[in-house]
Amino acid sequence: MTLIWTIHIHKDVASSQACEKESKQIKNPIFRAQEEQFVAYILNDPSNTFIIQAEGGVGKTVFASHINEFLPSDSVSILYDCFGSGDYRNLSTFRHTHRVALVQIANEIASKGLCHPLIPSSLATDSDYIRAFLSRIQQASEKLHYINPNAVIL
Repeated sequence: MTLIWTIHIHKDVASSQACEKESKQIKNPIFRAQEEQFVAYILNDPSNTFIIQAEGGVGKTVFASHINEFLPSDSVSILYDCFGSGDYRNLSTFRHTHRVALVQIANEIASKGLCHPLIPSSLATDSDYIRAFLSRIQQASEKLHYINPNAVIL
């Protein structure tokens, strides 16, 4: 009996990444002065809760891909696009679910050596994924703070 079977993980989700990364590399991006201002606002706001919302095609993903340029050294930014170039409409993919999105984000952070990987399980509930994800974020925050007290995870 394999470990995968013993801990009830489906072999189709036993990889470290829950889904393919869909963010495309932007060639010759146009940086806007407001991007640095937005990042400064995000970093200095005590609530640390932000939603970037706008019409399609105005640059939300491009902006999110630039965020790391303006963060303190050793910081980590993870871009997860649950839209997936329209793949969210495909009934055979579930990019927007806890089981996929939180596993993908946690494992990208784990790949940087900042936390334990998050292994999906058919027995886990959405609440289980949220608790496990928050635990990984806490681990990563503590390790990152040890490396550089000014670094952030975004």
